[in-house]
Amino acid sequence: MLGIDLSLTSAAVALSPGARLAFWDALTAPTLPLWLTLTRATTGSYFDASAVMQSAAINAARFDHDPLTGAARGLLVESSRANSAKYSQTFLNGAWTKDHSSIGVGLTGPDGVAGSAVKLIEDATTGNHQFYQLSVLAAGTCALKAIVKAAERTIAYVSAYDGTLTRIAYFDLATGLIAATSNATSPKITPMAQGFFEISAIVAPTAAASASVGAAAVSGTQGYAGNGSSGLYAFALQAEAGGYPTSYIPTTSAAATRAADALSLAAGYSGNPIIVETQSEATGAISRTLHNPGSGISALADVWLRKAAVYRIGTPTSVLNAIVAGGAW
Repeated sequence: MLGIDLSLTSAAVALSPGARLAFWDALTAPTLPLWLTLTRATTGSYFDASAVMQSAAINAARFDHDPLTGAARGLLVESSRANSAKYSQTFLNGAWTKDHSSIGVGLTGPDGVAGSAVKLIEDATTGNHQFYQLSVLAAGTCALKAIVKAAERTIAYVSAYDGTLTRIAYFDLATGLIAATSNATSPKITPMAQGFFEISAIVAPTAAASASVGAAAVSGTQGYAGNGSSGLYAFALQAEAGGYPTSYIPTTSAAATRAADALSLAAGYSGNPIIVETQSEATGAISRTLHNPGSGISALADVWLRKAAVYRIGTPTSVLNAIVAGGAW
């Protein structure tokens, strides 16, 4: 398998007539071609062209879109992940401790459902104004993310506490910028429609840890004196083992797993070389990769599949490599 970043300069490609058997642009044709099959044993989340979060049925392809603009991203293909936070978007449930806070009237969340984003209202005492859940994260590398929106408070955070150390990342919802971190890495803030943001960070607790989403008065300081009325909106929290966050996995009374997406080529195509253009879910990098034989696409994971082309067996490797390097399909 050969992967080359598209920033490389491509050479001229001499592709003989009939060498390309099939081509698909998932950005402009959001339907699986007959020669490509996708299976997934569970539902899966994605954003539609209106930037609204949707749930795809079992085995249904997820043609994902930018959560702010609705621009097409391609076919979302992910590995299996689990959200270990119970009642991940039901903060009213007793699984969540409302620490120095209460729940107020909500508003329409990224899923388009009225009231699905609740308001975290700080009390009038000094402390950490947050929703938290105990023993959500296991020891090891974990991705922690929440979907939030500013109200009177514009600094939001996600944090993990393992009884010894707080790992936390702060985000400025007024500017859309990362504000501060402590014992957390790879902070990221992604704008969404209707003023929401997805905020995330990577944490590595050394023992079972709580997970929380909260409000802060200033970046870098978790606790503060509340006024009894200010706060922010929270839609959901996700805690998953792994080095980067993936698509949202809703939960109820127990942790929930999203099964892996598995791609396969139809008979008559799987033995042929295939070139795919993907965008990494972890880094955002766009690249092309040659799979020869094409059955190797079953290994694709945590990417948006943007384009794919199947070539005739015997097409010169030099020609295929030039396409991978950015040449014409």
